[in-house]
Amino acid sequence: MIDLRRAFRVLIGAAEPLAVERVPAAEAAGRVAAADITAPADVPGFLRVMMDGYACRAADIATASAESPAALRVSGEAAAGRPVAGGPAPGEAWRVTTGAELPAGADVVVPLEQTRRQGDRVLVRQALPAGRNVAGAGEDVRRGECIVRKGERIGPATAGVLVAAGLGSVPVIRRPRVLLLCTGSEVTDPDTGAAGAPPAPEPPAGRRVHNSNAAILAADLRDLGIAFTYAGVLPDEPERLRVAFRSALASEADVILTTGGVSVGPYDRVPRTWLDLGARRLLGRIDVKPGGPFFAARHRDKWIIGLPGSPAACLATYQVLVRPFLLRLAGHRCIARPVVPAVLSRPFPKPADRDRLLWARLEGAVPPYRAHLPTGDEGRLTWVARCNGLLWIPKGTPALKAGSRLPGLRLDLPEDREEPDWEGTGPL
Repeated sequence: MIDLRRAFRVLIGAAEPLAVERVPAAEAAGRVAAADITAPADVPGFLRVMMDGYACRAADIATASAESPAALRVSGEAAAGRPVAGGPAPGEAWRVTTGAELPAGADVVVPLEQTRRQGDRVLVRQALPAGRNVAGAGEDVRRGECIVRKGERIGPATAGVLVAAGLGSVPVIRRPRVLLLCTGSEVTDPDTGAAGAPPAPEPPAGRRVHNSNAAILAADLRDLGIAFTYAGVLPDEPERLRVAFRSALASEADVILTTGGVSVGPYDRVPRTWLDLGARRLLGRIDVKPGGPFFAARHRDKWIIGLPGSPAACLATYQVLVRPFLLRLAGHRCIARPVVPAVLSRPFPKPADRDRLLWARLEGAVPPYRAHLPTGDEGRLTWVARCNGLLWIPKGTPALKAGSRLPGLRLDLPEDREEPDWEGTGPL
């Protein structure tokens, strides 16, 4: 077995971003740029009016005031989206609207509230310098300016800049396609059968385990914007597994993600089935609790990831290893959430005979955050649902007192680094 940090580096080190595709610039938010994307033209491409009002020459209103307004003849108008021909002569003004091209000859825009209209004339009650309320060509983006660098995530505002720059489509890394399969003869999912096989028979009432893993993983995949297909529940039967896995290998999925069947019990047949089908193992059991049972392999162009069936273990391993792995396939450079210092609110009496991941509720406005632990079984799903952190207890750590400090992966903060910095906030 290898430790958790080594497992992370092996899995992420083997992942390469997927192929490049082009998407409409307006739909690029959340995607990763596959190349430097530069502006093909100045934005705006002309002198742009920034206020509703009157365009004129600054020299004509140099002495204007509320007591002695400058009177200018209104000789035209310019509106956003309409071509402009000509402009005001000396002593004249044009009525203009926000977004319009500045008429020729004008060099300032007087806001409407600083004027008063009298017939064909406008009284300007404020002196303004040339350039006021006018956006210069290229003020938002200069032609040739890099809007987003290769490997950067495109945010909503950046997508808006791409559209404003006139880019119809942009190159991004393709998001991975995931096929989600759950295993376990005790697991019930009555609405969906297995891929390539009839639905698994229902376990007897009272022995059913409702498939919470699929619901939680599906929700997180949606949150990441990753397309996935849920192919249902498979019983722990070798032939049923073999048929479904062959079908999965024939699908368009980039990643086949399974839950359950990866430990060492007599019914844990997922790794053996994949190996018999020709998959090459990359990772097996990890020296961590919970989440030690794990399987990662490659079959030609498919990635195969096997998570444990216990919800607390499944979700811990998913958060620490699989979510970063999927983000790397999608081209993200920052794939790990921040590791923050946390202080235990009560003792944790169990010495760590291996690395431990401990579900915790982190509270407080600033670090170190107060880490609340469960009063009973830390693997209860109702407790996990309340948690926003995973504490890391290194192998060999003795029982911990209240007030002990541990590093914790903060699950309610966005990814901001390439690898978790477990060492930076280790136990004190």
